[in-house]
Amino acid sequence: VNVLPVPTLTSSANANTVCVGNSTVLTAGIGYKYYKWSTGQEGTNMRSISVSPTAKTTYTVEVTDASGCKGVNQITIDVTQIASPTISVLSGSTTVCAGEEVILQSSASNQYQWSTNVELAQISNQTVVVNPTSTSIYTVTTTNKAGCTSSQDITIVVTPLPTPKITGENNVCKGESLTLTATSDVDGATFLWSTDENTPTI
Repeated sequence: VNVLPVPTLTSSANANTVCVGNSTVLTAGIGYKYYKWSTGQEGTNMRSISVSPTAKTTYTVEVTDASGCKGVNQITIDVTQIASPTISVLSGSTTVCAGEEVILQSSASNQYQWSTNVELAQISNQTVVVNPTSTSIYTVTTTNKAGCTSSQDITIVVTPLPTPKITGENNVCKGESLTLTATSDVDGATFLWSTDENTPTI
């Protein structure tokens, strides 16, 4: 009388749980002559297979030993996913002048990891303060207990600071008047003089 084999069956996934889109390797016990999986894969060298379930799935392996006796075992793989975080602007705007402060906050309730252009002291905070000097993309990645990650990014558009230029005579006799004209390297710029006048020419 031959005892029916009961193969061990393990998964490379932690706690038999994978993140959506990830794979895990299923491995049956060693020493059997033939392996037949519920996925349709089978063969003498088919001890291990890779699977990528999109939902909770039970996998079965049937083994045949040297005596021709068959045994079966199964394993259930859970699938978990994490919602994509959102990034909101608490202070400032998505379009700012160079060097202006912007406060960003992630909606995620798990672990945070901001992109490297965020100051190191803030990189794992839910809320970060940034002062971009050029248009920048900020990314936050959140991780749940199963190790699944999800990311979101936001672009802060930076408008360069205008550079004003004043032309006109800078030497006059006492009592004489002169005309000063302001220009800028930015189209549509407005002007405010120290005399409180707001026209390009005074």
